[in-house]
Amino acid sequence: MSKQLQYGNPTPPLPHTMKTDPAFAEEIVSEALRRGADQAEVFMKSFRNLAVDIRGQAVDSLTSSLSYGYSLRVIKNKRLGFSYATDLAEKNSVITQAVESAGYSDEDSNLGLPGPSGLSGLEDIGVYDPAVADLKESDAIDMTMLLEKAAFDTDRRV
Repeated sequence: MSKQLQYGNPTPPLPHTMKTDPAFAEEIVSEALRRGADQAEVFMKSFRNLAVDIRGQAVDSLTSSLSYGYSLRVIKNKRLGFSYATDLAEKNSVITQAVESAGYSDEDSNLGLPGPSGLSGLEDIGVYDPAVADLKESDAIDMTMLLEKAAFDTDRRV
């Protein structure tokens, strides 16, 4: 599911509320195993995109979107199955399709899901800044205008 907000639209900014839900993922894995999968894993992704274009210290365009999706990968009888959705209500269909699709793939005796990575979160490797998720559109506009001004102050050919 993806929603768009264009600059000038009276709709308020979209909050970044679609969070990954470990309990939801556990439900999917448990049900896939109950339905015959030997191994199962869920991948969930929720992200916000914010793009600001400034021309002559005025907003040329602003686009904000929030996207969410999840997928299920299963191994059943040494065969890989996969399915995905963007709607939480499609959980049952995702499980059914992933388990059934394993019956149509080739057997692979080396197939297996990876073990734990040993990392507890993105903070462990220093690439995630939680302030980015809370960035307001007005702040993004202000920062982009400052950047444009600094570029022009340095060289008018920019």
